[in-house]
Amino acid sequence: MAFLQQVTLQGRHAALVPLSPDHLAGLQEAARDGELWNLWYTMIPRPEAMAAEIERRLGLLARDSMLPFTVIDGEGRVAGMTTYMNVDGANRRVEI
Repeated sequence: MAFLQQVTLQGRHAALVPLSPDHLAGLQEAARDGELWNLWYTMIPRPEAMAAEIERRLGLLARDSMLPFTVIDGEGRVAGMTTYMNVDGANRRVEI
């Protein structure tokens, strides 16, 4: 059984849903709004590199080291992505 389990976190103004390749077009559009890949204080992939970034994050999920989310705004549009990253399962409970 995987240590990390995908969940949806729902709030009044936004939701964090499990990242999926199905979110590619929305994430590409969100990045284009303001050319976010040019910002110095964050790392946003260019639209043409978004599919590889989704694949990378899902690979880290499979290795139990990242829990990636797509951010959905209050109107149901993809607004971006975020993660719970560098997960360290050293303190996880082991069933015997």
